[in-house]
Amino acid sequence: MQSNNRAFLKRPYFVACVLSFGGSSALGWVPEGHRAVALIAEKNLKPETLQTVKALLRPYDMLAAVSVWADDIREEHSETGPRHYIDIPLSASSTDMNRDCQEGSCVVGKIQEFESALKNNTADPALRRDALKFLLHFVGDMHHPLHCEDNGDKGGQHSPSGFLWTADEPSHGGGRRYPA
Repeated sequence: MQSNNRAFLKRPYFVACVLSFGGSSALGWVPEGHRAVALIAEKNLKPETLQTVKALLRPYDMLAAVSVWADDIREEHSETGPRHYIDIPLSASSTDMNRDCQEGSCVVGKIQEFESALKNNTADPALRRDALKFLLHFVGDMHHPLHCEDNGDKGGQHSPSGFLWTADEPSHGGGRRYPA
């Protein structure tokens, strides 16, 4: 299955956005980038959907409050690491899910999986809550420029440039902030 997901790279506003981050100290994506995506999502949800989402996320009342949860649990759940990105070769002109997301264990595959789990109203509420938290986070990850290309750096995590990502960001320090 192939699709051309790189058309957005040609859009002027995408280029302007990337360039605006290029000169920064690279502290802008985690957790602030995820919180920004969550705030935009929350603002654009229908009132009845927002009510359902907030009920599922109790005791948290804002999407931004759980938007970095998936990063917070990565150390304890290392199997979730590859779920945060998709390795599309730099030389490829399109996405090939068989090549880029084997067995659905990438951000695109997991978004589809968690979307299905979230839609299942008969599923365990804890499973649906976690699916929502992962889905919220992974949609943000899809907008991280290095999380959708393979440069041998696992979604930009081992990038020497540190572009939009730093492991030593003070506000993202270790330790879980949310109950399991």
